[in-house]
Amino acid sequence: MAIRATLTWVREQPWADAKRIVLAGASMGAWRPIASASTNPDGVVAYINFSGGTGGSGERRPEHSCGSETMEALMAAYGRTTRVTSLWLYAQNDSYWGANWPREWHSAYARHQATRRVS
Repeated sequence: MAIRATLTWVREQPWADAKRIVLAGASMGAWRPIASASTNPDGVVAYINFSGGTGGSGERRPEHSCGSETMEALMAAYGRTTRVTSLWLYAQNDSYWGANWPREWHSAYARHQATRRVS
C-alpha cells in the first residue's frame, strides 16, 4: 500500500519522470520493491534489492535466515509475474544471509522470470 501510494504521489510531481521510476530497498525493506515490481506498476522500469532477506541474526546464527526455503518459493512466485529489470546486490561475506541463500533466492526468481516488457 505504501509503495502504491508513493507511486501515485510521485507521478503527480512536475520534477518526476512518471515513465522511468526505479524502486529500491535494503534488508527486509528490499522485499517491498520486489513484491511491488511483481505487479508491474505503470512507470516502474526497474528495482534494486540491496541485501534483501528476512529473519537473520549475524550474531546468534550467522549466515542462516529464518524461513529461507519459504523465501526461495516466494521469489519463484514473484519471478513468474515480474517483467521489470532488477539488480540484486549482496556481499560475499554477509553475516546475516551468507553467500548461498541469496544465490538460491535469486536463482529461484530468475528461473521463473517473466518476459520483460520493452520500454
